[in-house]
Amino acid sequence: MADTPTLERRRLSGLTPDLDNARRHSAANVEAIRLSLERFGQQRPLVIRPDGTIVAGNGTYQAAAALGWDELEVAVFTGTDDEARAFAIADNRTAELAAWNAELLREQLAELGELTAWTGFADLDLSGLRAPGEPEAAHATGIGTARSITEHAERYAARATRLLIFEYRADLYAWVTARMEEQRERFDSLSNADALVALLAERAGVPMPEVMG
Repeated sequence: MADTPTLERRRLSGLTPDLDNARRHSAANVEAIRLSLERFGQQRPLVIRPDGTIVAGNGTYQAAAALGWDELEVAVFTGTDDEARAFAIADNRTAELAAWNAELLREQLAELGELTAWTGFADLDLSGLRAPGEPEAAHATGIGTARSITEHAERYAARATRLLIFEYRADLYAWVTARMEEQRERFDSLSNADALVALLAERAGVPMPEVMG
């Protein structure tokens, strides 16, 4: 059994990504991690071997490098090479085995406001997320079939904000997020939601409603 790891800070130049890591990080995944680091800082350490090889946290390493960070907090894993490999797989697999409570997730995202942009779920497709026993999401609308659109409208009638859900293939999602980033910059918007409203108003030639107090 590996000993309890020691915590320390290491320079990124002294860390080495695991080239045999079976988990791959897409550009969208690294960008989500980058946004989280930028907003919340590093809240958990990387796990590394004594020689600096990253056991867990390769995505965080990539995101930190993109931010231009010099150092990261690390936990030094002192077990065997096989134990390190087993832990790396377990670290990813145990996260996969967890499930979202889709209902609570949708509610919490709707309540977070601008902070949603740093959760990795900003204007994302939530249609694939469902609670145990909940029917598959409707492909055309991206809204779970457990409730009708009318029921969703009634549920959120008392809320000041509403959550729109869009569904895309993984490759198309990457393209859409890149285009939305361009529109955020173009309209000087802090969120995809604001940029989308500005774009719709421009294309439709209809001014957006005044924000009510």
